[in-house]
Amino acid sequence: MSNISSIGTTNYLPSLAKGQVSSISGEGSKVISSTSTKVTLSQDAKALANFSNNGISVSLRQISKPLTSQSQSENSNNINGAVEYKKSISKDDLDKLLLKLGATNEEKNQIHSGLDLNQDGSISHDELLKGISSTLGAGNPLGQTILSIMDRNGDSNGLVNSIEFARITTAFNDEEK
Repeated sequence: MSNISSIGTTNYLPSLAKGQVSSISGEGSKVISSTSTKVTLSQDAKALANFSNNGISVSLRQISKPLTSQSQSENSNNINGAVEYKKSISKDDLDKLLLKLGATNEEKNQIHSGLDLNQDGSISHDELLKGISSTLGAGNPLGQTILSIMDRNGDSNGLVNSIEFARITTAFNDEEK
């Protein structure tokens, strides 16, 4: 299955913010942050998490031209117009990004160990997508930690909307090398 690295969502996401609250609440999960509030996904953010669950990464930027073999980088392949990336994030780059996002040391450790499924010291694009999709699972500590960071970098109201969700996935995508 190929991964689509970016979707031009700039015009689409503002309309998503009008969604209703999801029943996904991460019940029974341990929140590792400075707050004890469970963070949930709006319906629209839940849709973005489902994209990740299906191998699609969403970025908050407008694509100025169609994704074709002429517009893709050397590290990607054209498979029916999709862009498949073979990139990853090093532990050091992930730690720097998480520091910028306000993650605690405990959150950084949990995210790195939770995302680095093959324990090779870096986070592949597929590992990242699996980690982001963990925000769908009720009772998933990794997902709840990621949601807490998403919300902390938004309005900190306990509900991650589509803009907050896409802002973080964009930051992760931008760190991939």
